Amino acid sequence: MIKDHEELIPVSVDKVTFDGESSLFRVALKDEASGKVLPIFVGTFEGNAISIALRKIPTPRPLTHDLMASLVERLEGQVTRIVITDLRENIYYALIYIETAEGEIAVDSRPSDAIALATRLHVPIYVSKRLRDKFVDEYEEILAKVDPGETVH
Repeated sequence: MIKDHEELIPVSVDKVTFDGESSLFRVALKDEASGKVLPIFVGTFEGNAISIALRKIPTPRPLTHDLMASLVERLEGQVTRIVITDLRENIYYALIYIETAEGEIAVDSRPSDAIALATRLHVPIYVSKRLRDKFVDEYEEILAKVDPGETVH
């Protein structure tokens, strides 16, 4: 659980794009204050789930993350925020905070599932400040991948 005194960076889902090289989706979490993004690669199912929620595409039946949201609501809980907490051995970790009648609980989650849930419920997404060095300037990152000979002038 994140300690109350630990500082958090508020972020929003800036983009969700499919990366053909890895066959994964790249979720860009943007820090509005700095303009930098934290790129997180997620599986196809989770990437699609996040995209569907962001685009408000109706589905004929509840998806897994819709079910998660319904379960929390039916159990009279309320998701208050999600926090990307850590990076260990190239794996990001997250917590989903849920307010219940007994108090707040934090549930361990993959960031992809936490983000998919947050996009459905419109709850804040935060990143622990201990991960601030993982944020990148997206424009610089794009330029680093581009061969100057391949650009159109």
